[in-house]
Amino acid sequence: MVSKQLRHLALTACISVVCFRKVRFTATAVSGQTFGAVSHDAIQRILAEERAKWSQRLWKRVKKFFKNHQGGYLIIDDTVIGKDDGSWKTEMTSKLWSASERRYLYGQSVVLLLWTDGRTRLLLDVRFKTKGSAKTKLDLALEMLRCAKDRKIAPEAVLFDSWYAAAKVMTAIRKLGWHWVCKLKSNRKLNDQQQAKHYWRTTYGSSQAMLAGGIEALVVKDGKNFFATSELNWKPNQVKKVYRKRWLIEEVIKLLKSEFAFETCQARSIPPIRAHAYICLISFNTVELFHIKHNLSTIYHIRSRLFNQPIPLQGAWNLSPSIFA
Repeated sequence: MVSKQLRHLALTACISVVCFRKVRFTATAVSGQTFGAVSHDAIQRILAEERAKWSQRLWKRVKKFFKNHQGGYLIIDDTVIGKDDGSWKTEMTSKLWSASERRYLYGQSVVLLLWTDGRTRLLLDVRFKTKGSAKTKLDLALEMLRCAKDRKIAPEAVLFDSWYAAAKVMTAIRKLGWHWVCKLKSNRKLNDQQQAKHYWRTTYGSSQAMLAGGIEALVVKDGKNFFATSELNWKPNQVKKVYRKRWLIEEVIKLLKSEFAFETCQARSIPPIRAHAYICLISFNTVELFHIKHNLSTIYHIRSRLFNQPIPLQGAWNLSPSIFA
């Protein structure tokens, strides 16, 4: 049995090491960065804890922020955590297409939920697609959205690309009392008649239309791109402006992989793989909130300065903003 104090110390050590150092995340590496103050075994035990505890820890870190910030946008997206070595085959690893690398590789399919107001970006949840599970990525996305609703998040809209633009997702979001904005594939039928690419003869256009599943939407054409929203009173330019915020989650995923050890987990069993993902999300949120609080420059700049600072094992970031100048 791990004492509450030791659990807190191990958790803080994991998060601090990811925030302050660029290391391949293993229990041995984290323990080494603390010079033995936190043992390998203590870290292993906390990594074995169930997903529910990690979800609560992630939310606890940002809950205070949302007492004073509502609105904003929720963004859904997925990515592949690459495991190039085919020997890394687990329940959560399979051969997947990586859009960023334009090739198939062994990896873990991950769905993420981000909140943003256009300036602050906070990761709220993560889910893994496991082999043999009946749950699709759409189901995992809806799980996270329902969890966000239970936590009283009230976005202006939920944003997602054409892959998530399914009737079940759109309907579920409206039942939650929210609106959605998404991109449509050019072959999506409007009013059960023409495909979107044949609906307008002009380069630009907009119209209220019925999508498959009885979904009423405002559809906007912008060159070869098509966007849709459940907010029928919006202007076409507003739809496009709001959808452009979706790129923020792609930027955050890039940061997770390059700066927050998201692809360095060496575990093969499900609990530590999930725990590692949550630690990376908590670490990103910690740096993001510090960045916003002190009105500092980019996270890349902050990370380069943190690397030269001692790791605070007690979680107190007693750092003067002047070191980031």
